[in-house]
Amino acid sequence: MAKFSYRAITDAGKTTTGEIEADSVEKAGSLLAAQGYIPTKVRAKRSAGSSAQLRSALDFLSPVKIPELILFTKQFNTLIRAGVPMLSLLKVLEEQSEHPGLRRILDTIHQDIKEGASLYEAFRRHPKVFSPLYCHMLRAGEASGALNEVLDRLTYIIEHEYKVKSDIKSAMMYPIIVVCFLFVAFMVLLTAVIPRFAGIFKGAGLKLPLPTQICLLMHEFLINYWYIAICILVVGIGALYFYLKTDQGKYTFYAAVMKLPLVGPLFRKSAISRFASIFAILQASGVDIL
Repeated sequence: MAKFSYRAITDAGKTTTGEIEADSVEKAGSLLAAQGYIPTKVRAKRSAGSSAQLRSALDFLSPVKIPELILFTKQFNTLIRAGVPMLSLLKVLEEQSEHPGLRRILDTIHQDIKEGASLYEAFRRHPKVFSPLYCHMLRAGEASGALNEVLDRLTYIIEHEYKVKSDIKSAMMYPIIVVCFLFVAFMVLLTAVIPRFAGIFKGAGLKLPLPTQICLLMHEFLINYWYIAICILVVGIGALYFYLKTDQGKYTFYAAVMKLPLVGPLFRKSAISRFASIFAILQASGVDIL
C-alpha cells in the first residue's frame, strides 16, 4: 500500500490535511469519504530526496501557464458569485492551486488586500502572470460593481487567445519544419557537395556563374572561419530575440505575420474578437466610451 497526502473538508466545514494509506487515489478518496470527509485533493506522497527537492524547486520557478490562469479566473468568478468574502476567497484559491508559484502569488495578493490595496493594485504587482489588460479589466469591474461580467469576458478572452495561439503554432509547424530541412540541406551542400566540385571547377578554368562563386566563397568561409560563423549566428539570434521583445519589434513581427496566407486571418480574427470583448466589458462597467 502507498501513502497519500490529502486535503479535505470536515462536517464542520473546516479544512484538514493529513496522510492515508491506500492502494490507489480512488481508494484513498473512498476511505476519506467513509470517515465523513469531503476530499478536495489527494495525491501520492513523494519520498524525500535530492531529486524530489530539485523537482519541487523547478515547479516553483516554472511560469504559470495559460490553462492554469483560465482555471484560476473561473474559480475566482464562481466564488465571487457565491458571495464569498474576498480575503477568504483568495485563501481558498491559494489552497486549491496546484502551482507553487501561483500559491505564492495568491498569498502575496491576500496580504496586499488585507493591508488595504485594491484588486488592481494587488494584481498588477505580478505582471508575469496577470497582463495589463487583466489588471485594468479588474479595475473597471471593481469600480463599476460588475466584476462578475468582467471575469466572464476575461475568461472568454484568455480562452480564445489560447486557442488562436495553439492554432497559429499548428499552422506554423509545417513551414518551420520545411525551413529547418532547407537549412540542413543547404549546409550539407556547402560542406559536402561543393568541396567535391570545387577542384574540378578550378581545374577546368571555366567562368562560374555568380551563385556558384558565392557558394564557393561561403564554403571557404565556413571551413576557415567556422568559429566566426557560429559567433555571428549566436549574436544574430540574440539580437533578434531582444528586438522582438521591444514594442517596435512586436509591431514589425505581427505586421509581417498578418500578411501570411494561413496565419494572418487567425491573427486578425483574434484581434477583432479581443477588441469586441474589451468594448463589451467597458460597456458593462458603465464607462462612457464615446
